[in-house]
Amino acid sequence: MERTDSGFYVVDVLNLKQPAGKPFHVEARIRGRSTVPGASAVARHNAFIEDRVRRLRRRTSHVRAVCAAKRMRENGDKSAKKSRITETLEVAERNRRTILERQVRSCAEAVAHAKRVAREQSERLAELTAARRAALEERLRITAFRRQRLLTIPRSRLLEPQPWDEGGLRTVATDAVISIQQWWRRMKVDPLVRNFLRFGVSLDKSLKTPFEKLVRTMQSPSLIKAVGRLLMRLDKMTNHPTTVWKNPSRVFLSAYMLAAHPEELMPTMGPEEEASIERDGSVDDPRSWAGYYYAFQSWKEQDSRKIVDGMIAHFIELERLWLSVKNQVDADTQWAPRITEHQKQLHDKLSKFGESALQRLAAERDALRADFEDSIDTIATADMLSTSPQTFPSLSRSPQRRTDSVSPSRSASSSPPVVTKPAVVSAQQNMAGRSTISQSSISSMEHTDPQISVFGVGNQLSNAQLAHELVMDPEFQLKPVKRSELEEQVRTLAKKAFYDSVRQDFGEGKFSHHVPVFIAQIRDALLAMVSENGKFAENIKEVLDVEHIRQQLDNNAFDLLRCLSYITEKMLQLCAPIRDAAIRSIALSSDIATAFEHILEILEDMKLDLANYRLQALRPILQQQAVEYERTKFDEALIAGAVTLERTAAWVATAVSSLQSVTAARNPENIQSPENRIGYEDAYNEALLNLIFSNTAISSSTLPETLLLDANRLFGFQNEGQAITIVAALVMLSKNAIKELRDNRPAVQKLKQTLFILLRDKGTTIDNLSLQVISTINDSLSRPSGPSTRLSVEQESLIRSMVEKTLSYRDPVFSLLSRRIQISIRHQLEKGVFKRESLASHGLDIVQSELESLSRRVCLLAKHNKEVYAKHYDTFLEKVVQ
Repeated sequence: MERTDSGFYVVDVLNLKQPAGKPFHVEARIRGRSTVPGASAVARHNAFIEDRVRRLRRRTSHVRAVCAAKRMRENGDKSAKKSRITETLEVAERNRRTILERQVRSCAEAVAHAKRVAREQSERLAELTAARRAALEERLRITAFRRQRLLTIPRSRLLEPQPWDEGGLRTVATDAVISIQQWWRRMKVDPLVRNFLRFGVSLDKSLKTPFEKLVRTMQSPSLIKAVGRLLMRLDKMTNHPTTVWKNPSRVFLSAYMLAAHPEELMPTMGPEEEASIERDGSVDDPRSWAGYYYAFQSWKEQDSRKIVDGMIAHFIELERLWLSVKNQVDADTQWAPRITEHQKQLHDKLSKFGESALQRLAAERDALRADFEDSIDTIATADMLSTSPQTFPSLSRSPQRRTDSVSPSRSASSSPPVVTKPAVVSAQQNMAGRSTISQSSISSMEHTDPQISVFGVGNQLSNAQLAHELVMDPEFQLKPVKRSELEEQVRTLAKKAFYDSVRQDFGEGKFSHHVPVFIAQIRDALLAMVSENGKFAENIKEVLDVEHIRQQLDNNAFDLLRCLSYITEKMLQLCAPIRDAAIRSIALSSDIATAFEHILEILEDMKLDLANYRLQALRPILQQQAVEYERTKFDEALIAGAVTLERTAAWVATAVSSLQSVTAARNPENIQSPENRIGYEDAYNEALLNLIFSNTAISSSTLPETLLLDANRLFGFQNEGQAITIVAALVMLSKNAIKELRDNRPAVQKLKQTLFILLRDKGTTIDNLSLQVISTINDSLSRPSGPSTRLSVEQESLIRSMVEKTLSYRDPVFSLLSRRIQISIRHQLEKGVFKRESLASHGLDIVQSELESLSRRVCLLAKHNKEVYAKHYDTFLEKVVQ
């Protein structure tokens, strides 16, 4: 402290400052801690190093995973490529085996023919040698007899008869009589044989002669007369009484035609036909000839019986059709004339087969009318039953069994439904008369993949298939044969070569070879479309007389243009209006060969038109009886062992197992309630949808037996379901990629239509679909006014990869849309109504029309299938549903 001059004291406070100490408890805690400089820096360094090591390890694991995934993809690509190569090698091996088998069969046929010729030559040589040996032995015996007489009898007594020589003389006399008889017969038979041989008819020549030429030869009146005289003479020479033959000449000559060209006369041969052909080569033996004649007559009688049965069945079907429609308002004008005309034609044809055929017809007709009257009485007293899915009568079931059923009916009727006789017209029976549907027209209705064989029936349209198609497809019609591209090319080339040859012959003035054949075909086609005994047919037979035309051609007196004009005039009178323009265009053609070609093509179309018209007339009665008929035919095939239900049982069991898994997941506590119970109809719907939306293509070898009739239809449903899913997925992808496309409804519709067209083309690839999506997006981005923008290369590459990913079955978007489509179809299967409200939220509004059409057809198939096979489904479901 210092005193200043002013009298103040100044105190130095700096010396008074002292550092404040820490609180005693903190100081005591910190006092013993030793602080090492730089410790925190080392810790941070170590932590940094450890973090870096962890990141490097993570990076290394990621790189290894990517490399492993790449190796897996490469291995998968190699496996796929190897499998494709294996499949190609298997196809090549099958083709090689097929070619080798064809060559082996050809060589076997050639060897068999050579052996047959050698055997025949050996037999002829053996017969000739035996005859010469017998003649030589006879001469030696006579010589020995004469020598013995000369040695033992004096010359003076040579002319006297000896007692011991009477037996020898009798033998000589008998031989002399036989020789004289043989000489006399040769004198009588040789001219007839030479006259027959003059025509050059033999089995070897018949085998080498074309069928058409052989037919003309066998129909020669002079040849028929020569054969008749020869057979009559040979019959008189036999020891048995004279046989009364009926048309022996034609029966004898038919043997050559059957032996030489069996496939032309009998496309499908049974045991009787094969046995008949085996007899054809040995008709030279009288006993073989008699056996062949009686076998031929028996075969002819059986064929006549089949024809009569077919015509009676057709007549009865027409009668049943009339009984079903006679109460309609316009029945007398719309139905009566046509039905009466067809029945009159059938009656006239049956009258040619004798009184027994007419008596059978009358009995069948009376029985039908009696059954119809009984059914009317039954219907009047029974409850009226509807054919709707809600009230369709199910099969009667035991009251002890479960009341659930696959049948559309939910309650059993108190009285059984009235069942009339099946009225499906047999395609084979329809061949009996010209007024029925021809077999060629029916068999022309071929199916695409997969190939189906129903109840032991091949590719031809069977009765059950015909009735089934009429129910399932209201627009069903018979269509021309669908050929592959290779078959069509071969057919076109062969047809062009044939008509070029015809055109060349016509240009050289050679009409006698082709014109009669063409006119005969045209004549037969026209007669097949009209009543056989009507004035129209008589006029056609008179004007288009092939023999008369051939004579006119030989004398250069035939007016070909006038004949063609007559043919086109008759075609215009018989054809449908849609064919008028094509027929009239024939008159404008200056090329006669082209005119014949067009006429034959139009006649084939007219045959198909007529067959479809007749099928349309029979449609109402077929539709009424289709369910009962299919059920009966299937049960018959099941009883006969032609079909089993193994695949059907496995199919139903798989669907039930799937539903049980879903139910178990939703009900882990296993609570017993009606909601958790699996219904029969739910199981059927699940099985049907699993089949349609399966990733494996539908095949007849794996399809349930109860769905074989719908194999092609299910195959189409499967393709349509996949197409709808693909289009919905691609449209959703396009909308998500470009926001401008969401409000451009016309562009989206155009994209949808184009995608459906591309998916129907077999040559469409994923690149085509990607390009179409990119093109649609670019069009939507272009503005009429203002600058236009397009997708960049990176965006296009991204869209391609997204399209390829979306079209995979494993893609979540594809699977999600597929499940939503199944939900929509399942709703209509269960409720009978298609639900449109949820389509927009599910991303399916753009494919609403296609999805609704598919759902409606699936429901129609399910309804009909359940009505037919309900009892079989119920039997299997009772075993597997618990």
